Amino acid sequence: MLSLKNLRAYLARIFRQEKIELVSLAPDGYEPVNAFIAGIRYENRASSVLRCSLRERVWLRREPDNKYDANAIEVVTQQGSQLGHLSRHLAARLAPYMDEIGEPIPAVITGLTSNINGSEIAAKVGFYVPSEVFSDIESEREHIEYFCEVGSGGALYLLLDCDEAALKGVTNELTRAGLAWDRYGMSYRPAADGRQYRWYIVLEENVSEDEVDAFFRERFGVISQAKQAEEFEQAWIESEEESEMLMEEVARLKSELRDASDMENLLIEIEKENERLKKENHELRQTIKREQKERKQMRSCGDELQQVIRTLLPNIEFLKDSMDVIIYELRDNRHVLGKLHSIASGENPPQAKGVRSAPGWREIYYSTGQKQDGRLYFRCEKNRCWVLVSSKADQERDVKYLRAQW
Repeated sequence: MLSLKNLRAYLARIFRQEKIELVSLAPDGYEPVNAFIAGIRYENRASSVLRCSLRERVWLRREPDNKYDANAIEVVTQQGSQLGHLSRHLAARLAPYMDEIGEPIPAVITGLTSNINGSEIAAKVGFYVPSEVFSDIESEREHIEYFCEVGSGGALYLLLDCDEAALKGVTNELTRAGLAWDRYGMSYRPAADGRQYRWYIVLEENVSEDEVDAFFRERFGVISQAKQAEEFEQAWIESEEESEMLMEEVARLKSELRDASDMENLLIEIEKENERLKKENHELRQTIKREQKERKQMRSCGDELQQVIRTLLPNIEFLKDSMDVIIYELRDNRHVLGKLHSIASGENPPQAKGVRSAPGWREIYYSTGQKQDGRLYFRCEKNRCWVLVSSKADQERDVKYLRAQW
């Protein structure tokens, strides 16, 4: 959490237009690119971003020794402080060009934003690239990876890894395709496949995973990460079968061509190559098993948290997908858990007020870890409480749902 002093200084920099360094118009044959800086929240980089100003000059510098991504491109200030990196997808397109020119790319800070409590800080950089490189970058902006996961309450989560413009395109296309969705936001928990996706979209109950797969295949020409894993495993199985067939053929040829020394040597080389491929396949198989184990562990973490919540709050019945909201959608779920504990203990939080359109129900606001836009509706009778955990955006629909309960 940022101190109030630092937050004020940061917000002042955002709105103050001092120390602005103007840059020239785009040179002939070049196009402008604006991109978010990724990884600000890690390694105390936020403190460096806090000291930045709009239009401040920075550098895009290759980081080929980065152990996570050989295409990594870091964003650094003129004093050498690292602010973060360009996204992995953008870096994959831009790195070859930077390696070719062999020098950093000058850029400027084009955007600085923060929420009121400083828990979310974002920054963008702008820079110029040759038109042919720009074309590659623009095509990569359409890059979308997705994964479907069913929450503990039965809600179907569509997890996306793409930029914000592509996210908007997906929601628009879902609506056009008649696939209703409830809400979307930034994803803060790893998915069941072990990956951290950037966004989540909660789909309506009548939307199936098969419909989602067909939607992405037809509209965007992509398949889910789960389907890719299945295809990879199937390819591995087929390659093993082909390997066995090849070995049988080698054995047959060896028995028929004992006197042909050249052919014998060739068959030996084929056999060695086949053994190498079998070893690679074995390693890939081990990787698949390891990833499957990690997925189970990720799922068990969510299951364990759900079990802990139900054990500590035995007199609360969670309605709809309340448990999924707590576990998967909140950046920080400690605040809402504190509210739930108060309700379960028989306390009537002083901030709670009646829901005018749903008699018998009360509501209280809670922080989602970003802002105070969470809504917790509850109704208690004797030693039992019914709770709906939701958000301000779904307020109208939630009230209708509550009215239908009693």
